[in-house]
Amino acid sequence: MMKNNSLQITSRKDQQQYWMNRDEPYSFVTVKEFAEAFQSFHVGCRIGDALSTPFEKSQSHPAALKTRKYGTGKMELLKACFSREWLLMKRNSFVYFFKLAQVSSVSFLSSGFSFKKLVHSIVIFLFFVLTFSSYTSLQ
Repeated sequence: MMKNNSLQITSRKDQQQYWMNRDEPYSFVTVKEFAEAFQSFHVGCRIGDALSTPFEKSQSHPAALKTRKYGTGKMELLKACFSREWLLMKRNSFVYFFKLAQVSSVSFLSSGFSFKKLVHSIVIFLFFVLTFSSYTSLQ
């Protein structure tokens, strides 16, 4: 939000609508002039002072700072990822059952073809694969 507002204020096209003194003629203020004026303003001085003091870790709450590489353990991360994937599988269970039926039917049909008609069976196999795989992309 702040970035969008600062871009509008510093933009040459949009800056005129934010001009406060209607009695004075409008003049474009560059980004450098805008930043210098903000730093000399009392709010900018207070922000600069607050940012210049170093952060003291001893005064903060111990739970506020991370003490490990990740905030949780590896087992907790594994459980969270597994539960997320399980939820997604339950939501899309139709797709999984359809894919299972597709693979089963294609494997059953392709196992029934004789080796002598190999070229013909490859064409039929590809036809079944292309036909069944296009149904899942319709969703």
